Amino acid sequence: MSRSVLILLILTILWIILGVWLCQTKLVDNTSNGDQSPCGGEWSIEYKGNSFEADGFISFPKSKDTHKATSASVNGMLDKMAAFLKKNKAENLTILGYFDEEETYGNKELVYLGIARGNDVKKMLTQRGVSASQLSVKPMKWESDCLDGGTLVRGASFAFGK
Repeated sequence: MSRSVLILLILTILWIILGVWLCQTKLVDNTSNGDQSPCGGEWSIEYKGNSFEADGFISFPKSKDTHKATSASVNGMLDKMAAFLKKNKAENLTILGYFDEEETYGNKELVYLGIARGNDVKKMLTQRGVSASQLSVKPMKWESDCLDGGTLVRGASFAFGK
């Protein structure tokens, strides 16, 4: 390899490193939400011009598959989401049921706790008139610490599409 090609390659790599650093430190506002934890703050989903927002999450007692009481804000978000899905029968929603590695679920693997939590949330939407055929459930392990004492603060989330 010629010396000029090697120098050009090194300069290109340095340019990429500089660009990544600038994007992460100077161009991206990492303070806009205040609480950087995925388990704190507001819950907001944007989809096809619709905004579904709540001031909290669907929480579950540690190692349990039935949600805690939901706030008026979360209930309003679920109502709005249900209305959207009932109006748009071709749309699908995946419910992600979360679990934390510090939890237990009897003698079953923890993925079953995530599935059970997803099904609990699915029931909340079907009770609002959403067709079960529009809803699917997927278990997800939290990679962050979302346990606050005896509560998994964010026990579920949503993803539109197939």
